[in-house]
Amino acid sequence: MTKRKYELGTILVDVWGYEQTNIDFYQVVRATESSCWLRQIEKNYVKDISTMSSIVEPVKDEFSRPDENPVMKRFTRLGVKSDLGYSYLQEFNPDNKYNETRWA
Repeated sequence: MTKRKYELGTILVDVWGYEQTNIDFYQVVRATESSCWLRQIEKNYVKDISTMSSIVEPVKDEFSRPDENPVMKRFTRLGVKSDLGYSYLQEFNPDNKYNETRWA
């Protein structure tokens, strides 16, 4: 079993998509050595790069679905697996620019 402990409030990023890049942010609301509980949080559109591309950042403590229960995720050797099944969440780095693109 992989052990990794995130602090409460840690923000994780899920970057996914095929013809567009979707970015979802999650906040750790509970954690143990082997698992964490996540809730999706809102994102702020910081800057438009073009009509179909924007820089986004997480809005800590602004939960997307306030009535929804946290989702428990187990740590694997690669990290926390996305709900989409083929990617892993990364810890948010405020120095990175997260560019979300969309198609009309």
